[in-house]
Amino acid sequence: KYDDTAYDVYVDRYSHRLKVNGLEHFVKGKRCLDLGCGNGNFCFALAREGAAESVGVDFGEKSIAFAERQRARLPEGSRVSFRVSTVYTLPFPDASFDFVIQNGVFHHLDDEDRAIREARRVLKPGGWFWYYTDGEGGISYDLWDRSVLLLRDVPIDLIRGVLLRLGVSVGK
Repeated sequence: KYDDTAYDVYVDRYSHRLKVNGLEHFVKGKRCLDLGCGNGNFCFALAREGAAESVGVDFGEKSIAFAERQRARLPEGSRVSFRVSTVYTLPFPDASFDFVIQNGVFHHLDDEDRAIREARRVLKPGGWFWYYTDGEGGISYDLWDRSVLLLRDVPIDLIRGVLLRLGVSVGK
């Protein structure tokens, strides 16, 4: 579905998203897992940002095959791999990843809680799970990224207070 140039645009976008959200330091030197990786774009962004290893899982066999073909374009020594799997039963031992991400996937699932429990199972104690999703009627990624930049220096308590006054739930 992508030529190399279009594919690289997505990798650039995801690499930018990691930086804008201040997550590149959580990735560097870490073992990372992308849940619902599709064609592997985010795995390549993780590798670009210094992940020691980037693993992607997706139930789409064609998507994984495409990602595997793209892997040949990576610099020598890049540790990126892909597996056909659902996010409900991951083929990894407990506590095997430092950083787990789902990028716009879980809101499509029948049992989101089950997928979250499985993500938690493979996450090391003290690791990070980045839950990035649009959800029903959600926001665009670019709007979110720009909002993060605008609000970066605003105290979190001020943001929470404004959201509460507007009647927005801050539980998540």
